[in-house]
Amino acid sequence: MSLLQKHSRSEKELALELAVLISIADNELNYYSNNGTKLYFDHYFNANKRNVLNLYLEELDIERKNLDKILNSYDNNLSQSITRAVDIVFSKYRDDRNIQKETLKLMEKLDISIINASTAAINKCMSYIPMIKEEILYMALQGILDKRNLKLSGKDKKIFLFELIYLALLYGNYESIIFILRKLCNLFSIDFEYVDEFKDMAKEYCFARNKLNSINENIRELIEE
Repeated sequence: MSLLQKHSRSEKELALELAVLISIADNELNYYSNNGTKLYFDHYFNANKRNVLNLYLEELDIERKNLDKILNSYDNNLSQSITRAVDIVFSKYRDDRNIQKETLKLMEKLDISIINASTAAINKCMSYIPMIKEEILYMALQGILDKRNLKLSGKDKKIFLFELIYLALLYGNYESIIFILRKLCNLFSIDFEYVDEFKDMAKEYCFARNKLNSINENIRELIEE
């Protein structure tokens, strides 16, 4: 059960936006995937992450349309925050010769024709450069929180941090999102040492939950005999 289940609708919606943000924050690029979403970093999304989000949606006890809107439209806080961040970051690095070289290398690696590539395709490749992507997500995180402008207590902020760590473990991208967790701790004025403590607790919670699911399955099998 999510620790945010009894919180306000706005807080749950923020939790879901952050949950999707960290789902696309890792370094594993599956460029040729077709995940059927409109996420800017769609190629970092996969079926496992979708399943985790579906379960989290149930735990938050909010309507499915909230997740559908984030994944399948551009009219949402997450997409708008990323779009604004992309514009700012691109204007900062577009003429950087080192970034241009990295973009060309990535295009070659992904077998994208440099001659025939559209500006959008080139920009997309540029956004996959780790340094660029991190800066985009930093700014998007700030934008999401600013847009919501919720007055969260210190306790609430720690709950958000714990739940994101728990989700990252389920996604399998925990090590890749440390930079996001560090930024969130900074924005929330939380000591980063809490991250390791929450990680240990989240691992224990995952183990206990899996054990409980196994016990429930055994009970059902015995009943069906």
